[in-house]
Amino acid sequence: MSRQSLARRFIAGLLLLLAALTAHAQFIDDVEWRRDGADAVLQVTFAVPIQFQRASIAASGDLAQAFYDLRPRGDLPASLAADRRVAPSDGLPGVSISDDPVGTLLSRKLVIRFDRKIAFRVRAGRGNCCIEVVVPGAGAAVDARVPVTPGPAVEDRFLITLQQSTDPSLRMEMPVPAELQAYQLFTARRVVDSRTVYEINLGYFSTRAEAERALRVLATRFPQAKIVEVTQQAPPAAVAAVREPQPAPAPPAGVPMPAPPPVPVVPVTPGAPEAAPPPAPSPAPTPAPTAEPPPQPEAAPPTSAEIDQRGRVLLAQARAAMDKGDLEQAVGLFNQLLNLPPNVASQDGQELIGVARARLGDVTRARAEFELYLKLYPTGPGAQRVQRELERLGAGAPAERRVRRAAAPITSFAGSFSQYYFGGRSQITQLREGTPLQGVPVPPTQDPISSVDQKQLQSSLDLNYRHRDADSDLRVVFRDIFTKNFLDQTSSFSTRTPNRLNAAYVEYRALPTGFSGKVGRQSPTGDGVLYRFDGARVGYLFVPKFGINAVAGVPADDLFDAKRRFYGLSFDAENLFDHLSASVYGIQQTIDGQTDRRAVGTELRYFDAQTNVFGVFDFDTLFHAVNIASVQGTWQTSNNAMTLTFLADRRTAPILATGNALLVPDSTSGTPVIHRTITEYLQTLTIDEVRQLAKATTTYVNQEQVGATVQTSPNFQIGATVSLTNIGALPQFDPDPSRIPSIPAQPATGNIYSYGLQFISSNLYSERDSHVLSTSLLKGATYKGRLFAYNNLSLLGERLQLEPSIKYYRQDNGDGSQITRWTPGLRLGWRMTKNFSVEGDVEYENSKTRQPFDATTGQTPVEKANRVFYFVGYRYDF
Repeated sequence: MSRQSLARRFIAGLLLLLAALTAHAQFIDDVEWRRDGADAVLQVTFAVPIQFQRASIAASGDLAQAFYDLRPRGDLPASLAADRRVAPSDGLPGVSISDDPVGTLLSRKLVIRFDRKIAFRVRAGRGNCCIEVVVPGAGAAVDARVPVTPGPAVEDRFLITLQQSTDPSLRMEMPVPAELQAYQLFTARRVVDSRTVYEINLGYFSTRAEAERALRVLATRFPQAKIVEVTQQAPPAAVAAVREPQPAPAPPAGVPMPAPPPVPVVPVTPGAPEAAPPPAPSPAPTPAPTAEPPPQPEAAPPTSAEIDQRGRVLLAQARAAMDKGDLEQAVGLFNQLLNLPPNVASQDGQELIGVARARLGDVTRARAEFELYLKLYPTGPGAQRVQRELERLGAGAPAERRVRRAAAPITSFAGSFSQYYFGGRSQITQLREGTPLQGVPVPPTQDPISSVDQKQLQSSLDLNYRHRDADSDLRVVFRDIFTKNFLDQTSSFSTRTPNRLNAAYVEYRALPTGFSGKVGRQSPTGDGVLYRFDGARVGYLFVPKFGINAVAGVPADDLFDAKRRFYGLSFDAENLFDHLSASVYGIQQTIDGQTDRRAVGTELRYFDAQTNVFGVFDFDTLFHAVNIASVQGTWQTSNNAMTLTFLADRRTAPILATGNALLVPDSTSGTPVIHRTITEYLQTLTIDEVRQLAKATTTYVNQEQVGATVQTSPNFQIGATVSLTNIGALPQFDPDPSRIPSIPAQPATGNIYSYGLQFISSNLYSERDSHVLSTSLLKGATYKGRLFAYNNLSLLGERLQLEPSIKYYRQDNGDGSQITRWTPGLRLGWRMTKNFSVEGDVEYENSKTRQPFDATTGQTPVEKANRVFYFVGYRYDF
């Protein structure tokens, strides 16, 4: 087979596969809220690997688009639920998410709509199968959805001193690692060897083992940290929140903004008389140089009036930030206010910073702020308000460990039912262009050929049940699609069974013990499993960072009549170091009683607020070859102003397995025969010969990609991607033509380059419109393709969504042939009620294929084709 035919076969196969999938196929597997520190995170999990590319957020604050690329694993699901909705709850809005194709076949986008305005940002999620929407400060609202386990009352016996100094202006040198931020961070002052020392402490810890585990995590950032045991002779230090330095906001016009040196809030040792905060130190005189110029006079310290004015401004700015819902900014401004010497705004600031931290869900620090308020201002209306806040937070004595109170069990049931009718009609016309040569008869005119090529009704049912209490979390999920094809089955393109069960599983987690189990049809979650399967996955978290998982099942999609089964084991380690997690696995699969696949591998995950890196290495010990070596990553600035992505991937295609031999027609008898089981092969071949045949059909696909997106203005983004794909060669396989099917040599495709440029604008004529203009250049050894696409999304009112689009594609082949294709389209969505919506889409495709000039006739064969595709349907959520 020639290089050109191999490249065309690969591209044609990819086009056919993805055209069938992307018409209305969706890849969302699950959507769920979780807590990440003080933030709420909506995690959208996919059934296949993906890579986040960029996001665009509307000025209305309730709409976003998240663009991503599919990264096929071992298969692509034929169809999943089109849309997902999450019901609102106390503190969290309702969310609607749809998944749509964009431009190229592997490029897609999520359209995310909240039912009210909210501050949020979009980022790449953990691993390579999710995208996350972060709502700052809403972590407490997630806790309200999840019951907590009551624990026995225990004493606080240990704390860790992070830093110690005789300097009263002691400040944090490094932030506390994320996994320890639930503990309380506070300052203390005590006398050691007749010296007053100032400390920053972290606590409290019930056992020394708990404190030692925390100390190991802290060692890299705080090498001088040490464990202190709290005894009756050495009572714990009084609690006060540590004030970390914050950037000062710009002063409002006409308001003086002096910048006095910060003075820390220093609590006293219990039993000792309270001392006033130390006065601001005067700046040291600058030494005069040996020669001119004369020494300059020292700057005068700020007056109490200037400090009061500075305090009033910071208090006003912090209140305004709270009113807007920007609680993080409010906490920073309150910290600046409380770092000033005592002033007219200090008392209000001390109360309000506790309120802001409580709204952020940071209960521990909120208690610390309120307790410090009562220590500084024990009487008055403010003290009464603060006492009520402490009671609302369930606060007891400052030095006692609080007992977590069990929340009421939570039971939820949600689902949807939808039906969509898909139709399509084609018309093909053959003609010749040019003047025929003398003596050559003119071919007769051919009438256009029209046909209906799609006519089906797709019904989808999606059910989700969940029950959570203090000790357990139970989920039951069912997703099924039934397709009724009204065309003659013998002429229909689709050979799939009419019913497609995508998910049907029960998942249970025993929270106190760390046990988890998931049984039924499910999507893979690592462990070396590469496709949907029917089976079970159980896990046990034996210490906070380490767990073990076992998986067993059968692939959900059949391989002819072969019987396949697999089982595997994996070990997980979360937060080995800051933000770094890893797992190792082993897996074995059988086919008709023979070993099909045996592999070991590892997955590495690095994740923080800005960076996501995921790597996987899979080695097949049966074939002694690398199956997958892949790493991908995303880096984003905190405000999404810049996003960088990269991918380096090398994998076998298909994945190495003994069953690949069934894909080779057996022509040793003269007539090609498809063997439907490995047992049939073993009637004439040994198992080693079957595996040689399987390996001879397998090549490597290499792909590299880099991309960048820059927010050039509040309403405009520019994105660019460059990718390289290479499909390796297959050597000739012909060991014994009389017994073993032969495979001809197939050359490599050579490098296939793709260059893409995207222009994304939003809010040009409303608060919710967006525009994506993209252009791509695809260049291979024997062809060059160009794609131009435009997509618009507009919301007319609150219920009607309008998406016009147009695409133009042109491909020039090395043999002189040419393909051009125009595809305008229009999509409408109307949410008639809260639970009922209708949707429709229509696309018209006009294509023209021009063959090379025919010298014998003096004409150019041309084929013109017109195709109309549409779907219309409804969806009901309950």
